[in-house]
Amino acid sequence: MQEDLSCEEQPVQILVRKEKVLRKKTIMLVKVLWRGKKYEEATWEPEAEFRTRYPHLFDLEDRIP
Repeated sequence: MQEDLSCEEQPVQILVRKEKVLRKKTIMLVKVLWRGKKYEEATWEPEAEFRTRYPHLFDLEDRIP
């Protein structure tokens, strides 16, 4: 909990990965399940940014063949 009484949501699991094709580039997205949220409330996040902030969520996934 922060001083302003807000709290940062913590990701629990990456559910799905997909490519999003934009006009001139493709970006990878991950669907993230957040602590205390229902499956239906999972959000799509850019994989590159998410991998930087939460690398531990990718450790297990990277080991799966």
